[in-house]
Amino acid sequence: MRLKGSSSRHGSDAVRAALALLALSVSAFVARAAHPNVVELNAFRLINQLPGAFGPPLLGIMQLGALASVLGVAAIAAVRRRPGLARRLLAGGVAAWAVAKVLQGLIDQEPPDLVLGNAVLHSSVTAGLAFPATHVAVAAALATVAGPYLSRPNRRLTWIGVFAIGVARVYVGAHFPIDVVGGAAVGWGVGSLLHLILGSPRALPDAEAVRALLAERGHPSGPLDPLGVPRRGSSLYRVCGPDPQVVKVVGRDQPEADWLYRAWRLLAYRDAERRISRTPQQLVEHEAYLLLLAQRAGVCVPALVATSTVGEDAAVLVRGWVEGTTLGALVGPEIDDAVLVGAWQQLAALHSIGIALGSILLDDFVVGPDGQVWLVEIGSGVTAGPADRSVRDNAELCVAVADRYGPGSAVRSAAAALDVDDLRQLVTGLQPLLLSPANRRAGAHDRLLERLRFEIAEVAGVKAASRISPARVATRNLLPLVAALLAVNLLLPQIGKAGATFDALHHVRWVWAAGIVAASAVTYLSAAVSLMGAASRRLGLGRTTAVQLAAAFTNRLAPAGIGGMATNVRYLEATGYSRPAAIAALGMNSLGGFVVHLIGVLTIVPLFGAGHTHFRLSGPELPDRWPLLAVVVGVLAAAGLIRWGALLRRRLGPPIRSASAVLSSTLGNPRAAFALLCGATGVTAGYIAALAAAGQAFGVGLPLATVAAVFLGGSAVAAAAPTPGGLGALEAALVAGLTAAGAASGPAIAAVLVYRLITYWLPIIPGAVAYHILRRDGTL
Repeated sequence: MRLKGSSSRHGSDAVRAALALLALSVSAFVARAAHPNVVELNAFRLINQLPGAFGPPLLGIMQLGALASVLGVAAIAAVRRRPGLARRLLAGGVAAWAVAKVLQGLIDQEPPDLVLGNAVLHSSVTAGLAFPATHVAVAAALATVAGPYLSRPNRRLTWIGVFAIGVARVYVGAHFPIDVVGGAAVGWGVGSLLHLILGSPRALPDAEAVRALLAERGHPSGPLDPLGVPRRGSSLYRVCGPDPQVVKVVGRDQPEADWLYRAWRLLAYRDAERRISRTPQQLVEHEAYLLLLAQRAGVCVPALVATSTVGEDAAVLVRGWVEGTTLGALVGPEIDDAVLVGAWQQLAALHSIGIALGSILLDDFVVGPDGQVWLVEIGSGVTAGPADRSVRDNAELCVAVADRYGPGSAVRSAAAALDVDDLRQLVTGLQPLLLSPANRRAGAHDRLLERLRFEIAEVAGVKAASRISPARVATRNLLPLVAALLAVNLLLPQIGKAGATFDALHHVRWVWAAGIVAASAVTYLSAAVSLMGAASRRLGLGRTTAVQLAAAFTNRLAPAGIGGMATNVRYLEATGYSRPAAIAALGMNSLGGFVVHLIGVLTIVPLFGAGHTHFRLSGPELPDRWPLLAVVVGVLAAAGLIRWGALLRRRLGPPIRSASAVLSSTLGNPRAAFALLCGATGVTAGYIAALAAAGQAFGVGLPLATVAAVFLGGSAVAAAAPTPGGLGALEAALVAGLTAAGAASGPAIAAVLVYRLITYWLPIIPGAVAYHILRRDGTL
């Protein structure tokens, strides 16, 4: 299958480049260690001491990562008449080699034969520095650059080759495994940046391949005229001749097919609904099914002719040609309210049989010579979805019409085609988050959405709905989170004694990491028990625990636990609770946790202060810039009170007041009260145990009661921070507390960083999986 020559830039390439930079940074930090850790050392010996029979094939594969192989691969692409691919391969391979060489000089890591006395050299190894592995960087860059030009099986084969080259470099004794990881990150990042700058080809067959397929299937195969690209990952052609038809070609280059793109959309909440990834063949068959349903119901849609596949990564749909002009191309006297009303009527007819489109463009409609409006693009439609999908469709069409022909035309045509109830629902549906990206941008121009809400509300006789601004993580919101992460994990050790911190990291007793993980798991189980006690209905322990794990993912998206609260509210609503009852139950759950934490602060912290006066007299070993830690805590707490105080009062005040009203009835049920208080106690105790285990791992040497006092005091201060989970403030407060209690600054900082890594960052991965599963089965 020949690919089209046009290219496009994908946002997922930027995500890949960022992930590659992160992987490179982490691997460089590990590579700078004076000696490999136990895991890396064992992995090196396992590969380096493979039997001699592995030598010949590995040595042969290893040469594919040499700089000379870049010229060979580029030459093959040029011979196969792919000059664009040849240039990209040449640029990507050479750039990856150059970047790897520069980094080798900066990292200055010695090769294994100089670090270890028993490294086996299976081949003549060129003298030089080890990190990152240059051969792997070149191979990874070539695989990344060539990826869009290859089918899925061939892409997998190329990355298997990259992995084999990495194994070969470790086998010959030239690199440690971490050097291979760094090299793969360099190549992946260079290739992704190249795609981001130059764009990557669209994986679609060209007109010649489509025409040959039509002739093979017995369809008209006259000249093909391109009709543009209605959606990313597809193209339209008109088959010229006495019986014109439209051929829609769908390729593998779909946004939903890219796991990084889907992950970003989920994290950033760009769309309110979840989309399912489908193969090109499934997409074509789905659109054919929708066309048949719509045609049977009397909707004016093109006739379905045929469907077929083109190779492994593309499929085609052939439909009848509708003579006319697209709705977005009408000008002057061609456009009037009657035509726009016809578009609204066709959309309503589609809704009547349970089909909603999700995203609408005016080019999806064609106006025939007789004025009849046809709906020609319904491939994005879904069936048996939520009831509000039709409201979203109406909002999409309203914004699209208003952007092209003005708000007056949109309001008049909507009022003529929709009844009063639909108009009232349309007022609430004209919200940015509910619109597709194209119409969202159109609605933001010149306050178009606000004008539409006001004018349609006036026609419907209702009050105009205000703009909804839900808590979500967009690009601008992620930047502070990334900055805080860098500040906590990079700058915090500099505040104390960086050398002592890194020394503590090198002498950690990792067996205690299992204790941190176990204690962290107890917090989620305890949170589930607490919620079960706060709820008046019986809830399953396993599913409720999974919901708490999913809440760990959503809690990273908003401060003060708002994300987790929204997740739990949706869960309780799915079990039959009304929204007020669910909020009241969550308020009571929060109140129970607050009471347990308050009791701990009022009992343990004073005992700690009374029993540890010698720390204040002898002077604790504080970091060199101890006042800066206090300033960080104070500034973050003050900023949180200023920024989120009103929001928390508005959102958490009513639930807490409602919970207080029903608290007496809950406490009247001994079983529920016992579960609520035990669960809340388990959450706090689990976090204390995790921090104590982290202290043991680094030899902090403080009693459990002291660690408990530090945690209770530090988490109370960090609760006001304007970051998710008190990021930044909690780390600073815990380090300050541990050092004030007599711990050395290096082990204290290392213990806090590892504690937060395991209890705060790592649960994001299983939390995201749990959230995805619970969304899929309808729990959330």
